[in-house]
Amino acid sequence: MAADLKVIQDAIIRDFTEAVAKIPKPKTGYAGAQHYAAQVGKALDTAFRKHIGDDVLIDGFLTKDAAKLLVREPLTRGWDVVSAATADVQTALNEAAKVNIRGVTTKVNKRRVDGMVGVMSEDKFEKTSRLLPSCTDNIMRAAVDTTAWRNAAINSEVGLEMTVERIPDATACEWCQERAGVYPYDLVKEFGSDVWQRHRDCGCIITTSVRRSRR
Repeated sequence: MAADLKVIQDAIIRDFTEAVAKIPKPKTGYAGAQHYAAQVGKALDTAFRKHIGDDVLIDGFLTKDAAKLLVREPLTRGWDVVSAATADVQTALNEAAKVNIRGVTTKVNKRRVDGMVGVMSEDKFEKTSRLLPSCTDNIMRAAVDTTAWRNAAINSEVGLEMTVERIPDATACEWCQERAGVYPYDLVKEFGSDVWQRHRDCGCIITTSVRRSRR
C-alpha cells in the first residue's frame, strides 16, 4: 500500500505542476495574487479528485496516513508557488512606491495543512471530498495573506509607514463586511488581528500599501 500511495502522490504532484505551469502569473496587485491563488487551488482540487479514488480508500475512508502522504506535500507545494508569486507582486508594489526592497516568501502554515489532512480523513471520502474545493482555495488564499503580512512587517521594520486594506467581495458575509476598510499597519500588525483572518469560502482581498516614510 505504501508504495502504491507514493506512486499516486507523484501523479498528483505531476499533474498539479503541469497545470500550474499554464496559469498566468499575477503581474501587479493583491487582487491578481488572489485570483492566481484561486486558480492554483482549483489545480490542486482537480489533481486530488483525479487520483484519490477507491483504490486508495479503506471502507470508503481516506486513512490519516494516506491523507498525510497524498494531501500534505501537494498543498505545501501549492503554498510555495502562491507565496513566490505574491512575493513578486510585492516587489512590483515596492518598486512602484520607489522602495528598494524585494518581496519575500513565507513558509507554509503547517497548522492549516494539517487541519485539512484531518478533515479529509475524519469521515467517508465521498462526504469529505465535497470540501476539497473550499479547503484548497482557502489555504492558497491564506498563502497570499500570510505573505502580504510578512512583507508589511518587513517594510514597517525599516521605517516605512504601511496601511492594510480589507476589501470584501460581492457575496461577503456580515463578519467580513464589518472588518472591511483601511487600517494603519501598526493597529493590525499582529497576524491574529481579525483583519487578516479568512474563513472558508471567503473571497476578500487583503492588500497593503506604502503610505510614506516615517520621519
